[in-house]
Amino acid sequence: MGKAAHAMRRFLLAFIAVSAAGLAASVAQQALRYEARVERTGFDLGTYAVVNWTDGAVRAHGTGATARAARVRAMGAIPPAVEGIPVNDERRVKDYAGLKRKVRAFIQGARETGAGEEELDGRRVAWVEMEVPLKGVKGLGSIFIEEETGRKPPGADGIENEETGGGEEPAGEKGTLVEQLWSGAYDGALLDARGTGLIPALLPRIVSEEGETVHDIVAADLKAAVKNGVATYVTVEESTGLNPRERLDPLCLLIAPRTAFAARVLLGGVRAEGKLKTNLVVNKETARKMKENHSKELKECRVVIIVDKAVGGIKGSLPFEYARAPR
Repeated sequence: MGKAAHAMRRFLLAFIAVSAAGLAASVAQQALRYEARVERTGFDLGTYAVVNWTDGAVRAHGTGATARAARVRAMGAIPPAVEGIPVNDERRVKDYAGLKRKVRAFIQGARETGAGEEELDGRRVAWVEMEVPLKGVKGLGSIFIEEETGRKPPGADGIENEETGGGEEPAGEKGTLVEQLWSGAYDGALLDARGTGLIPALLPRIVSEEGETVHDIVAADLKAAVKNGVATYVTVEESTGLNPRERLDPLCLLIAPRTAFAARVLLGGVRAEGKLKTNLVVNKETARKMKENHSKELKECRVVIIVDKAVGGIKGSLPFEYARAPR
């Protein structure tokens, strides 16, 4: 009788542990719905630009009486969006006077990604979508990588997406980046910076509270930085009004320590620093974990940072399936 009771007790404990782990994984999956981080400029319903920090592209949508007029308006929406992009913690694209010619040539190289007709304010108008990349050899980032490091970015050899220079990430065996995050298949470093006020930038820095550099363009592999960007930014759609970090961390870490959420998210984003709030300060423990366990990912710029949705509706996020094209 004693043996039977002991066996039953072990069975019940195992059942409870497995059920709790499954519940934690389910809650984590439901509570964190990853989305593309986008910033929109322009209030015009027909003409605007979107900076997509997840895909690494600036996409513009223009409308007009003709396709040519729509294209002109779409192209006109790109410069304000590009000029306002933070490069580092002190300067935006527009602050680099010596690079205006290169930036202008970069914008003029925008490619058309879509065209057609739509109904706007009760009338049929033509629409055109244009795109310029932030990542890749032909991306905006490569201009500033060279400027800030003094090193010329490598040629197109071995860099994917050289033709378009970035844009929507091709879906490999594991799917797109956001799909990998959803499924837990993403194998890079994932940092939660919500609540810090961090602003996305082309060349961000991650530093410890002691001032030690954890990740930046200087220590990164140049080819990887051009291809992937120094860091990629995403947001999450929270399923309830509660803070997912406060709600999920104890559950995942203590009950189900092997869930994708607990294994991949490195907590410890303390604050954002710099004039433009683009540098992320992490605590000592997170800095240690990143250097010891994620040195390869850091060098290869496989770093994803979860940021807040900006307030006001102009800068924020869109569900990934809609953020691909600003229509």
